[in-house]
Amino acid sequence: MRWFVLKMVLIAVCVPGLHLFMSSRARALRAVLNASTPDLQSAAFLWHQMLAGTIAALTFAVVVIVLGRVKPRLGQDYARTFSRHDEGSG
Repeated sequence: MRWFVLKMVLIAVCVPGLHLFMSSRARALRAVLNASTPDLQSAAFLWHQMLAGTIAALTFAVVVIVLGRVKPRLGQDYARTFSRHDEGSG
């Protein structure tokens, strides 16, 4: 089914990408805050980036859930896909 393939491709691409983005932002924020004189402006910028990454991850999760629950056709003709090929032998 095309919805399943799309769901798996989204998971294979987005999960590692989101993980790398969020982990790099968390490490950078930790480094800024652990400095002897923390730069609060940089910390606020990194925090906003982490917030945007969290919103992206939640949006991604909702899209994957909807694809699994609704199972949209995505251009696939169900009548053709699931038609009986042995109608003549009865």
